[in-house]
Amino acid sequence: MGNPIYVIGHRNPDTDTIVSAIGYADLKQRSEELDTKPVRLGDLSAETAFVLDRFGVEIPELISDVYTRVSDVMNRAPQYLKASHTIREAGRVIQDKRIVPVVDDQHRLIGVLTLDDVAARYLQELDLSGGAQLKLSYDRIVRTLEAEVLTGTPEGDWQGRVSVAAMATSTIQQRLQPGDMVVVGNRKDVQELAISRGAACVIVVGNLRPDKSVIDFARSRGTLLLLTPHDSYRVTRLLNLSVAVEEVMRREAPTADPDDPASEAASLLSTTATTALPVVDSDRKLVGIVTRSDLLRFKGKQVILVDHNHRSQAVEGLEQAQILEIIDHHNLGDLHTPEPIFMKLEPVGSTSTIVAEMYRDRGITPSPQIAGILLSGIISDTLLFRSPTSTPRDETAGRWLADVASVEPQELAYAMFKANSNYDQKTPIQILESNLKIYDWNGNKVGIGQAETVDIDFFKQHKQDFLSQMQKFKHEKGLNYLLFLATDILDQSSILFVPEEDEEQIVTKAFGAHPREGTAYLKGVVSRKKQVVPPLARVLEK
Repeated sequence: MGNPIYVIGHRNPDTDTIVSAIGYADLKQRSEELDTKPVRLGDLSAETAFVLDRFGVEIPELISDVYTRVSDVMNRAPQYLKASHTIREAGRVIQDKRIVPVVDDQHRLIGVLTLDDVAARYLQELDLSGGAQLKLSYDRIVRTLEAEVLTGTPEGDWQGRVSVAAMATSTIQQRLQPGDMVVVGNRKDVQELAISRGAACVIVVGNLRPDKSVIDFARSRGTLLLLTPHDSYRVTRLLNLSVAVEEVMRREAPTADPDDPASEAASLLSTTATTALPVVDSDRKLVGIVTRSDLLRFKGKQVILVDHNHRSQAVEGLEQAQILEIIDHHNLGDLHTPEPIFMKLEPVGSTSTIVAEMYRDRGITPSPQIAGILLSGIISDTLLFRSPTSTPRDETAGRWLADVASVEPQELAYAMFKANSNYDQKTPIQILESNLKIYDWNGNKVGIGQAETVDIDFFKQHKQDFLSQMQKFKHEKGLNYLLFLATDILDQSSILFVPEEDEEQIVTKAFGAHPREGTAYLKGVVSRKKQVVPPLARVLEK
Protein backbone atom coordinates (compact mmCIF):
# COMPACT_ATOMS: atom_id res chain seq x y z
CA MET A 1 0.00 0.00 0.00
CA GLY A 2 1.26 3.49 -0.81
CA ASN A 3 1.28 6.63 1.29
CA PRO A 4 -2.13 7.26 2.92
CA ILE A 5 -4.07 10.50 2.98
CA TYR A 6 -3.77 11.90 6.51
CA VAL A 7 -6.90 13.36 8.09
CA ILE A 8 -5.59 15.77 10.71
CA GLY A 9 -7.15 18.00 13.35
CA HIS A 10 -5.51 20.90 15.14
CA ARG A 11 -2.78 20.94 17.75
CA ASN A 12 -3.79 20.31 21.38
CA PRO A 13 -6.73 18.27 20.10
CA ASP A 14 -10.10 18.30 21.82
CA THR A 15 -12.80 15.66 21.43
CA ASP A 16 -14.38 17.23 18.35
CA THR A 17 -11.11 17.42 16.40
CA ILE A 18 -10.21 13.79 17.18
CA VAL A 19 -13.59 12.23 16.42
CA SER A 20 -14.25 14.33 13.31
CA ALA A 21 -10.89 13.17 11.89
CA ILE A 22 -11.82 9.54 12.59
CA GLY A 23 -15.34 9.98 11.21
CA TYR A 24 -14.30 11.82 8.05
CA ALA A 25 -11.54 9.30 7.30
CA ASP A 26 -14.15 6.52 7.60
CA LEU A 27 -16.56 8.39 5.31
CA LYS A 28 -13.90 8.90 2.61
CA GLN A 29 -12.98 5.23 2.75
CA ARG A 30 -16.59 4.09 2.43
CA SER A 31 -17.77 6.60 -0.15
CA GLU A 32 -14.67 6.99 -2.33
CA GLU A 33 -12.54 3.96 -1.36
CA LEU A 34 -9.62 6.23 -0.51
CA ASP A 35 -6.73 5.17 1.69
CA THR A 36 -7.36 7.70 4.47
CA LYS A 37 -5.78 7.60 7.92
CA PRO A 38 -6.88 9.69 10.93
CA VAL A 39 -3.97 11.02 12.99
CA ARG A 40 -3.55 13.38 15.94
CA LEU A 41 -1.11 16.13 16.93
CA GLY A 42 -1.18 15.77 20.69
CA ASP A 43 -2.24 13.76 23.72
CA LEU A 44 -5.87 12.91 24.30
CA SER A 45 -7.85 14.72 26.96
CA ALA A 46 -9.50 12.60 29.65
CA GLU A 47 -12.84 13.25 27.95
CA THR A 48 -11.63 12.11 24.52
CA ALA A 49 -9.98 9.01 25.95
CA PHE A 50 -13.24 8.16 27.71
CA VAL A 51 -15.25 8.59 24.49
CA LEU A 52 -12.98 6.38 22.37
CA ASP A 53 -12.87 3.73 25.05
CA ARG A 54 -16.65 3.83 25.55
CA PHE A 55 -17.34 3.19 21.88
CA GLY A 56 -14.40 0.85 21.27
CA VAL A 57 -12.69 3.04 18.67
CA GLU A 58 -8.93 2.86 18.14
CA ILE A 59 -6.85 5.87 19.19
CA PRO A 60 -5.39 7.63 16.10
CA GLU A 61 -1.64 7.52 15.61
CA LEU A 62 0.32 10.45 17.05
CA ILE A 63 2.43 12.36 14.51
CA SER A 64 4.68 15.37 14.95
CA ASP A 65 4.82 16.69 11.39
CA VAL A 66 4.11 16.01 7.73
CA TYR A 67 7.54 16.86 6.38
CA THR A 68 8.51 14.67 3.44
CA ARG A 69 10.86 11.97 4.64
CA VAL A 70 13.01 9.46 2.81
CA SER A 71 10.57 6.68 3.73
CA ASP A 72 7.82 8.51 1.81
CA VAL A 73 9.69 8.56 -1.50
CA MET A 74 12.04 5.56 -1.46
CA ASN A 75 11.63 2.35 -3.41
CA ARG A 76 10.86 -0.20 -0.70
CA ALA A 77 11.75 -3.25 -2.83
CA PRO A 78 15.08 -2.37 -4.43
CA GLN A 79 17.11 -4.82 -6.44
CA TYR A 80 20.32 -5.81 -4.71
CA LEU A 81 23.36 -8.06 -5.11
CA LYS A 82 25.25 -10.44 -2.89
CA ALA A 83 29.03 -10.11 -2.58
CA SER A 84 29.41 -13.56 -4.15
CA HIS A 85 27.59 -12.63 -7.36
CA THR A 86 29.73 -12.29 -10.49
CA ILE A 87 30.11 -9.11 -12.48
CA ARG A 88 28.19 -10.80 -15.29
CA GLU A 89 25.28 -11.58 -12.94
CA ALA A 90 25.47 -8.02 -11.65
CA GLY A 91 25.29 -6.69 -15.21
CA ARG A 92 21.87 -8.21 -15.65
CA VAL A 93 20.62 -6.35 -12.57
CA ILE A 94 22.35 -3.05 -13.18
CA GLN A 95 21.36 -2.63 -16.85
CA ASP A 96 18.74 0.07 -16.24
CA LYS A 97 20.28 1.42 -13.04
CA ARG A 98 23.45 3.29 -12.18
CA ILE A 99 23.88 1.94 -8.67
CA VAL A 100 22.89 -1.31 -6.92
CA PRO A 101 23.32 -2.06 -3.20
CA VAL A 102 25.39 -5.08 -2.13
CA VAL A 103 24.28 -6.94 1.01
CA ASP A 104 25.51 -9.80 3.17
CA ASP A 105 23.55 -12.89 4.22
CA GLN A 106 21.78 -10.87 6.95
CA HIS A 107 20.69 -8.29 4.34
CA ARG A 108 23.04 -5.68 5.81
CA LEU A 109 24.59 -3.21 3.41
CA ILE A 110 28.29 -3.85 2.77
CA GLY A 111 28.83 -1.74 -0.35
CA VAL A 112 27.45 -0.59 -3.69
CA LEU A 113 28.18 -1.47 -7.30
CA THR A 114 27.82 1.22 -9.93
CA LEU A 115 27.45 1.05 -13.67
CA ASP A 116 30.81 2.82 -13.95
CA ASP A 117 32.45 0.02 -11.93
CA VAL A 118 31.02 -2.62 -14.26
CA ALA A 119 32.03 -0.65 -17.37
CA ALA A 120 35.59 -0.22 -16.08
CA ARG A 121 35.90 -3.91 -15.37
CA TYR A 122 34.46 -4.79 -18.78
CA LEU A 123 37.09 -2.67 -20.53
CA GLN A 124 39.89 -4.56 -18.77
CA GLU A 125 39.15 -7.64 -20.89
CA LEU A 126 41.52 -6.27 -23.54
CA ASP A 127 44.43 -7.22 -21.30
CA LEU A 128 43.58 -10.91 -21.02
CA SER A 129 44.97 -12.03 -24.33
CA GLY A 130 48.31 -10.51 -23.36
CA GLY A 131 48.66 -12.79 -20.35
CA ALA A 132 47.30 -10.50 -17.66
CA GLN A 133 47.15 -11.82 -14.09
CA LEU A 134 43.65 -12.56 -12.82
CA LYS A 135 42.15 -13.92 -9.59
CA LEU A 136 38.95 -15.90 -10.00
CA SER A 137 36.77 -18.41 -8.18
CA TYR A 138 36.43 -21.74 -9.96
CA ASP A 139 32.77 -21.93 -9.01
CA ARG A 140 32.06 -18.50 -10.52
CA ILE A 141 34.02 -19.42 -13.67
CA VAL A 142 31.79 -22.46 -14.21
CA ARG A 143 28.62 -20.40 -13.61
CA THR A 144 29.69 -17.56 -15.85
CA LEU A 145 30.85 -19.75 -18.73
CA GLU A 146 27.80 -22.03 -18.35
CA ALA A 147 30.42 -24.78 -18.50
CA GLU A 148 30.24 -28.53 -18.12
CA VAL A 149 32.87 -29.97 -15.78
CA LEU A 150 34.58 -32.87 -17.57
CA THR A 151 37.30 -33.54 -15.01
CA GLY A 152 38.45 -32.08 -11.71
CA THR A 153 36.57 -30.32 -8.90
CA PRO A 154 35.72 -26.59 -9.30
CA GLU A 155 36.52 -25.55 -5.73
CA GLY A 156 38.58 -22.73 -4.32
CA ASP A 157 40.20 -19.82 -6.12
CA TRP A 158 42.57 -19.62 -9.06
CA GLN A 159 45.11 -16.88 -9.71
CA GLY A 160 47.41 -16.69 -12.71
CA ARG A 161 47.55 -15.94 -16.42
CA VAL A 162 44.92 -16.59 -19.07
CA SER A 163 46.31 -17.84 -22.39
CA VAL A 164 44.26 -18.10 -25.56
CA ALA A 165 45.80 -20.90 -27.67
CA ALA A 166 45.29 -19.31 -31.06
CA MET A 167 48.85 -19.41 -32.33
CA ALA A 168 51.29 -22.06 -33.60
CA THR A 169 51.97 -25.03 -31.33
CA SER A 170 55.64 -24.08 -31.03
CA THR A 171 54.73 -20.60 -29.83
CA ILE A 172 52.23 -21.99 -27.35
CA GLN A 173 54.85 -24.37 -26.01
CA GLN A 174 57.21 -21.47 -25.36
CA ARG A 175 54.62 -19.34 -23.57
CA LEU A 176 52.72 -21.85 -21.44
CA GLN A 177 53.59 -21.93 -17.74
CA PRO A 178 52.40 -24.24 -14.97
CA GLY A 179 49.19 -22.99 -13.33
CA ASP A 180 47.95 -21.13 -16.40
CA MET A 181 44.35 -21.17 -17.56
CA VAL A 182 44.24 -22.13 -21.25
CA VAL A 183 41.40 -21.35 -23.65
CA VAL A 184 41.51 -23.71 -26.62
CA GLY A 185 39.37 -25.03 -29.48
CA ASN A 186 39.23 -28.56 -30.92
CA ARG A 187 43.02 -28.90 -31.16
CA LYS A 188 43.91 -32.17 -29.50
CA ASP A 189 47.64 -31.50 -29.63
CA VAL A 190 47.28 -28.16 -27.81
CA GLN A 191 44.88 -29.64 -25.28
CA GLU A 192 47.37 -32.38 -24.42
CA LEU A 193 50.25 -29.90 -24.41
CA ALA A 194 48.47 -27.63 -21.91
CA ILE A 195 47.71 -30.56 -19.63
CA SER A 196 51.26 -31.88 -19.81
CA ARG A 197 52.73 -28.42 -19.04
CA GLY A 198 50.73 -28.26 -15.79
CA ALA A 199 47.83 -25.96 -16.76
CA ALA A 200 45.50 -25.50 -13.79
CA CYS A 201 42.43 -25.30 -16.01
CA VAL A 202 41.77 -26.02 -19.67
CA ILE A 203 38.63 -24.51 -21.21
CA VAL A 204 37.45 -26.07 -24.46
CA VAL A 205 35.20 -23.68 -26.39
CA GLY A 206 32.29 -24.08 -28.83
CA ASN A 207 30.94 -27.24 -27.18
CA LEU A 208 33.63 -29.15 -29.11
CA ARG A 209 33.93 -32.14 -26.79
CA PRO A 210 37.53 -33.39 -26.42
CA ASP A 211 38.52 -36.97 -27.23
CA LYS A 212 38.16 -39.51 -24.46
CA SER A 213 41.94 -39.85 -24.34
CA VAL A 214 42.27 -36.13 -23.55
CA ILE A 215 39.64 -36.39 -20.81
CA ASP A 216 41.39 -39.40 -19.28
CA PHE A 217 44.75 -37.60 -19.48
CA ALA A 218 43.32 -34.52 -17.71
CA ARG A 219 41.79 -36.70 -15.01
CA SER A 220 45.09 -38.48 -14.41
CA ARG A 221 46.92 -35.13 -14.02
CA GLY A 222 44.24 -33.57 -11.79
CA THR A 223 43.52 -30.84 -14.37
CA LEU A 224 40.21 -29.04 -14.31
CA LEU A 225 38.78 -29.56 -17.81
CA LEU A 226 35.75 -27.49 -18.79
CA LEU A 227 33.52 -27.51 -21.84
CA THR A 228 31.67 -24.27 -22.70
CA PRO A 229 29.27 -23.38 -25.52
CA HIS A 230 30.93 -19.96 -26.00
CA ASP A 231 33.71 -19.16 -28.49
CA SER A 232 37.21 -18.03 -27.53
CA TYR A 233 36.47 -14.32 -27.86
CA ARG A 234 33.39 -14.53 -25.65
CA VAL A 235 35.15 -16.72 -23.10
CA THR A 236 37.84 -14.09 -22.56
CA ARG A 237 35.16 -11.49 -22.00
CA LEU A 238 33.18 -13.70 -19.65
CA LEU A 239 36.23 -14.69 -17.62
CA ASN A 240 36.80 -11.05 -16.81
CA LEU A 241 33.16 -10.76 -15.79
CA SER A 242 33.32 -13.79 -13.48
CA VAL A 243 35.10 -11.66 -10.90
CA ALA A 244 33.12 -11.44 -7.63
CA VAL A 245 31.15 -8.27 -6.95
CA GLU A 246 32.95 -7.87 -3.61
CA GLU A 247 36.25 -7.32 -5.47
CA VAL A 248 34.87 -4.48 -7.56
CA MET A 249 32.22 -2.84 -5.36
CA ARG A 250 32.69 0.36 -3.41
CA ARG A 251 32.67 -0.38 0.30
CA GLU A 252 32.23 3.26 1.33
CA ALA A 253 29.08 4.86 -0.02
CA PRO A 254 26.68 7.56 1.25
CA THR A 255 23.42 6.22 2.68
CA ALA A 256 20.13 7.56 4.04
CA ASP A 257 17.94 6.70 7.02
CA PRO A 258 14.19 6.18 6.45
CA ASP A 259 13.41 9.01 8.90
CA ASP A 260 15.80 11.50 7.31
CA PRO A 261 14.12 14.58 5.80
CA ALA A 262 13.88 14.17 2.03
CA SER A 263 15.54 17.57 1.71
CA GLU A 264 18.71 16.16 3.32
CA ALA A 265 18.76 13.26 0.87
CA ALA A 266 18.27 15.68 -2.03
CA SER A 267 21.15 17.84 -0.78
CA LEU A 268 23.42 14.80 -0.47
CA LEU A 269 22.56 13.62 -3.98
CA SER A 270 23.23 17.07 -5.40
CA THR A 271 26.67 17.38 -3.77
CA THR A 272 28.02 13.88 -4.49
CA ALA A 273 28.67 11.91 -7.65
CA THR A 274 26.13 9.23 -6.76
CA THR A 275 22.66 9.15 -8.33
CA ALA A 276 20.99 7.04 -5.63
CA LEU A 277 21.24 6.42 -1.91
CA PRO A 278 20.74 3.02 -0.28
CA VAL A 279 18.36 3.41 2.67
CA VAL A 280 19.36 1.46 5.77
CA ASP A 281 17.95 1.06 9.26
CA SER A 282 19.85 1.34 12.54
CA ASP A 283 21.28 -2.17 12.02
CA ARG A 284 22.42 -1.25 8.46
CA LYS A 285 19.84 -3.57 6.95
CA LEU A 286 18.77 -2.48 3.49
CA VAL A 287 15.16 -1.21 3.54
CA GLY A 288 15.03 0.78 0.31
CA ILE A 289 16.77 3.02 -2.19
CA VAL A 290 16.07 6.64 -3.12
CA THR A 291 17.01 8.34 -6.38
CA ARG A 292 16.90 11.89 -7.66
CA SER A 293 13.88 11.06 -9.79
CA ASP A 294 12.08 9.65 -6.72
CA LEU A 295 12.55 12.98 -4.96
CA LEU A 296 11.40 14.99 -7.97
CA ARG A 297 8.25 12.92 -8.52
CA PHE A 298 6.93 13.13 -4.96
CA LYS A 299 4.70 16.15 -4.38
CA GLY A 300 4.39 15.84 -0.62
CA LYS A 301 2.14 14.00 1.79
CA GLN A 302 -1.56 14.40 1.11
CA VAL A 303 -3.61 15.81 3.98
CA ILE A 304 -7.19 16.72 4.81
CA LEU A 305 -7.59 19.27 7.60
CA VAL A 306 -10.55 19.09 9.97
CA ASP A 307 -11.70 21.44 12.73
CA HIS A 308 -9.20 24.17 11.87
CA ASN A 309 -7.85 26.27 9.03
CA HIS A 310 -5.35 28.56 10.76
CA ARG A 311 -1.64 28.00 10.13
CA SER A 312 -0.73 28.49 13.81
CA GLN A 313 -2.96 25.53 14.76
CA ALA A 314 -1.89 23.23 11.91
CA VAL A 315 0.67 20.46 11.74
CA GLU A 316 4.35 21.26 11.25
CA GLY A 317 5.62 20.75 7.70
CA LEU A 318 2.31 21.70 6.09
CA GLU A 319 4.20 23.79 3.52
CA GLN A 320 5.67 20.57 2.10
CA ALA A 321 2.30 18.78 1.98
CA GLN A 322 -0.66 18.77 -0.42
CA ILE A 323 -3.81 20.06 1.25
CA LEU A 324 -6.70 18.26 -0.43
CA GLU A 325 -9.68 19.43 1.66
CA ILE A 326 -10.64 21.49 4.70
CA ILE A 327 -13.70 20.66 6.84
CA ASP A 328 -14.22 23.19 9.62
CA HIS A 329 -16.64 25.32 11.64
CA HIS A 330 -14.32 28.19 12.57
CA ASN A 331 -13.66 31.57 10.97
CA LEU A 332 -11.61 31.73 7.76
CA GLY A 333 -7.91 31.46 8.51
CA ASP A 334 -4.63 32.23 6.77
CA LEU A 335 -3.80 29.03 4.91
CA HIS A 336 -2.86 29.20 1.23
CA THR A 337 -2.88 26.50 -1.44
CA PRO A 338 -1.33 26.59 -4.93
CA GLU A 339 -4.52 25.28 -6.52
CA PRO A 340 -8.26 25.18 -5.75
CA ILE A 341 -9.34 22.67 -3.11
CA PHE A 342 -12.61 21.48 -1.59
CA MET A 343 -13.51 23.53 1.50
CA LYS A 344 -16.55 23.17 3.71
CA LEU A 345 -16.73 25.83 6.41
CA GLU A 346 -20.13 25.84 8.11
CA PRO A 347 -21.47 28.07 10.93
CA VAL A 348 -22.40 25.23 13.26
CA GLY A 349 -21.32 24.27 16.74
CA SER A 350 -19.13 21.29 15.86
CA THR A 351 -17.14 19.85 12.99
CA SER A 352 -18.70 16.52 13.91
CA THR A 353 -22.06 17.98 12.84
CA ILE A 354 -20.69 18.72 9.37
CA VAL A 355 -19.26 15.20 9.07
CA ALA A 356 -22.57 13.67 10.19
CA GLU A 357 -24.45 15.72 7.59
CA MET A 358 -22.03 14.56 4.88
CA TYR A 359 -22.80 10.95 5.79
CA ARG A 360 -26.51 11.64 5.33
CA ASP A 361 -25.97 13.61 2.10
CA ARG A 362 -24.15 10.61 0.62
CA GLY A 363 -26.77 8.13 1.80
CA ILE A 364 -24.37 6.37 4.17
CA THR A 365 -25.18 5.40 7.75
CA PRO A 366 -22.16 5.38 10.05
CA SER A 367 -21.51 2.38 12.26
CA PRO A 368 -22.85 2.67 15.83
CA GLN A 369 -19.26 3.22 17.00
CA ILE A 370 -18.61 6.10 14.58
CA ALA A 371 -22.07 7.56 15.30
CA GLY A 372 -21.31 7.43 19.03
CA ILE A 373 -18.03 9.31 18.81
CA LEU A 374 -19.45 11.92 16.42
CA LEU A 375 -22.33 12.51 18.85
CA SER A 376 -19.71 12.93 21.57
CA GLY A 377 -17.92 15.55 19.47
CA ILE A 378 -21.12 17.55 19.10
CA ILE A 379 -21.93 17.26 22.81
CA SER A 380 -18.40 18.37 23.73
CA ASP A 381 -18.32 21.44 21.48
CA THR A 382 -21.92 22.56 22.16
CA LEU A 383 -22.04 21.60 25.84
CA LEU A 384 -25.05 19.40 25.06
CA PHE A 385 -26.60 22.06 22.80
CA ARG A 386 -26.39 24.79 25.50
CA SER A 387 -23.46 26.74 24.06
CA PRO A 388 -24.13 29.95 22.08
CA THR A 389 -22.37 28.22 19.19
CA SER A 390 -25.00 25.48 19.08
CA THR A 391 -27.46 25.55 16.17
CA PRO A 392 -30.59 23.58 15.25
CA ARG A 393 -28.42 21.65 12.81
CA ASP A 394 -26.29 20.40 15.69
CA GLU A 395 -29.36 19.15 17.52
CA THR A 396 -30.76 17.47 14.39
CA ALA A 397 -27.46 15.73 13.70
CA GLY A 398 -27.14 14.79 17.36
CA ARG A 399 -30.57 13.15 17.48
CA TRP A 400 -29.85 11.15 14.33
CA LEU A 401 -26.47 9.96 15.63
CA ALA A 402 -27.99 9.08 19.03
CA ASP A 403 -30.53 6.83 17.28
CA VAL A 404 -27.84 5.13 15.19
CA ALA A 405 -25.62 4.60 18.25
CA SER A 406 -28.54 3.71 20.56
CA VAL A 407 -27.28 6.26 23.10
CA GLU A 408 -29.11 8.71 25.39
CA PRO A 409 -27.38 12.11 24.86
CA GLN A 410 -28.01 13.40 28.41
CA GLU A 411 -26.46 10.33 30.01
CA LEU A 412 -23.49 10.40 27.62
CA ALA A 413 -22.91 14.11 28.22
CA TYR A 414 -22.82 13.74 32.00
CA ALA A 415 -20.34 10.84 31.78
CA MET A 416 -18.12 12.83 29.39
CA PHE A 417 -18.11 16.00 31.50
CA LYS A 418 -17.40 14.02 34.65
CA ALA A 419 -14.44 12.28 32.95
CA ASN A 420 -13.11 15.65 31.81
CA SER A 421 -13.32 17.22 35.28
CA ASN A 422 -10.65 15.11 36.95
CA TYR A 423 -7.69 17.50 37.02
CA ASP A 424 -6.11 16.39 40.29
CA GLN A 425 -3.13 14.69 38.61
CA LYS A 426 -2.31 17.59 36.28
CA THR A 427 -0.38 20.81 36.77
CA PRO A 428 -1.94 24.14 35.76
CA ILE A 429 0.31 24.33 32.69
CA GLN A 430 -0.66 20.83 31.60
CA ILE A 431 -4.31 21.83 31.84
CA LEU A 432 -3.64 25.08 29.98
CA GLU A 433 -1.63 23.47 27.18
CA SER A 434 -4.10 20.62 26.68
CA ASN A 435 -6.57 23.01 25.02
CA LEU A 436 -4.57 26.10 24.10
CA LYS A 437 -5.02 28.00 20.86
CA ILE A 438 -2.70 30.72 19.58
CA TYR A 439 -4.01 33.69 17.57
CA ASP A 440 -2.21 36.54 15.83
CA TRP A 441 -4.07 39.83 15.72
CA ASN A 442 -2.28 42.84 14.31
CA GLY A 443 1.08 41.46 15.36
CA ASN A 444 -0.16 40.50 18.82
CA LYS A 445 0.44 36.86 19.67
CA VAL A 446 -2.40 35.79 21.94
CA GLY A 447 -2.84 32.45 23.73
CA ILE A 448 -6.29 31.43 24.97
CA GLY A 449 -6.77 28.20 26.91
CA GLN A 450 -10.00 26.65 28.11
CA ALA A 451 -11.05 23.82 30.40
CA GLU A 452 -14.65 22.73 30.86
CA THR A 453 -15.61 21.29 34.21
CA VAL A 454 -18.40 20.29 36.54
CA ASP A 455 -16.08 21.04 39.47
CA ILE A 456 -15.35 24.78 39.27
CA ASP A 457 -14.13 24.81 42.89
CA PHE A 458 -10.92 23.05 41.78
CA PHE A 459 -9.92 26.11 39.75
CA LYS A 460 -10.87 28.53 42.52
CA GLN A 461 -8.72 26.62 45.00
CA HIS A 462 -5.70 26.62 42.65
CA LYS A 463 -6.03 30.18 41.39
CA GLN A 464 -2.63 31.42 42.55
CA ASP A 465 -0.85 28.41 41.04
CA PHE A 466 -2.56 29.07 37.71
CA LEU A 467 -1.70 32.77 37.70
CA SER A 468 1.97 32.36 38.64
CA GLN A 469 2.56 29.54 36.14
CA MET A 470 0.71 31.45 33.42
CA GLN A 471 3.03 34.43 33.91
CA LYS A 472 6.08 32.22 33.48
CA PHE A 473 4.60 30.35 30.50
CA LYS A 474 3.63 33.60 28.77
CA HIS A 475 7.16 34.98 28.79
CA GLU A 476 8.83 31.67 27.94
CA LYS A 477 6.65 31.32 24.83
CA GLY A 478 7.00 34.96 23.79
CA LEU A 479 3.26 35.69 23.96
CA ASN A 480 1.92 39.23 24.13
CA TYR A 481 -1.18 38.09 26.02
CA LEU A 482 -2.29 34.89 27.74
CA LEU A 483 -5.77 34.10 29.06
CA PHE A 484 -7.41 31.00 30.48
CA LEU A 485 -11.11 30.12 30.77
CA ALA A 486 -12.36 27.71 33.41
CA THR A 487 -15.88 27.03 32.13
CA ASP A 488 -18.53 25.81 34.55
CA ILE A 489 -20.76 23.54 32.46
CA LEU A 490 -23.53 23.40 35.09
CA ASP A 491 -23.63 27.15 35.80
CA GLN A 492 -23.07 28.10 32.13
CA SER A 493 -20.39 30.63 33.06
CA SER A 494 -16.62 31.00 33.09
CA ILE A 495 -13.87 32.25 35.35
CA LEU A 496 -11.30 34.12 33.24
CA PHE A 497 -7.74 33.96 34.59
CA VAL A 498 -5.86 37.22 33.91
CA PRO A 499 -2.14 36.90 34.84
CA GLU A 500 -0.88 40.48 34.31
CA GLU A 501 -1.91 44.09 33.87
CA ASP A 502 -1.67 43.88 30.06
CA GLU A 503 -4.42 41.28 30.04
CA GLU A 504 -6.52 43.25 32.53
CA GLN A 505 -6.71 46.18 30.13
CA ILE A 506 -7.84 44.20 27.09
CA VAL A 507 -10.33 42.17 29.18
CA THR A 508 -11.93 45.37 30.42
CA LYS A 509 -12.16 46.74 26.87
CA ALA A 510 -13.41 43.50 25.34
CA PHE A 511 -15.90 42.34 27.98
CA GLY A 512 -16.56 45.37 30.18
CA ALA A 513 -15.38 43.25 33.10
CA HIS A 514 -12.97 44.46 35.77
CA PRO A 515 -10.65 41.66 36.91
CA ARG A 516 -10.00 41.43 40.63
CA GLU A 517 -7.00 39.61 42.05
CA GLY A 518 -6.29 37.97 38.70
CA THR A 519 -9.73 36.67 37.71
CA ALA A 520 -12.93 37.91 36.13
CA TYR A 521 -16.33 36.22 36.31
CA LEU A 522 -18.08 36.03 32.92
CA LYS A 523 -21.73 35.07 33.31
CA GLY A 524 -23.15 33.16 30.33
CA VAL A 525 -19.75 32.93 28.60
CA VAL A 526 -18.96 29.32 27.66
CA SER A 527 -17.69 29.50 24.08
CA ARG A 528 -14.13 30.56 23.34
CA LYS A 529 -14.80 30.67 19.61
CA LYS A 530 -18.00 32.73 19.68
CA GLN A 531 -17.91 34.71 22.92
CA VAL A 532 -14.22 35.26 23.69
CA VAL A 533 -12.26 35.37 20.42
CA PRO A 534 -14.42 37.94 18.51
CA PRO A 535 -14.40 40.74 21.15
CA LEU A 536 -10.68 40.25 21.83
CA ALA A 537 -9.91 40.34 18.11
CA ARG A 538 -11.85 43.59 17.68
CA VAL A 539 -9.88 45.23 20.49
CA LEU A 540 -6.43 44.04 19.42
CA GLU A 541 -6.88 44.54 15.69
CA LYS A 542 -7.39 48.25 16.33
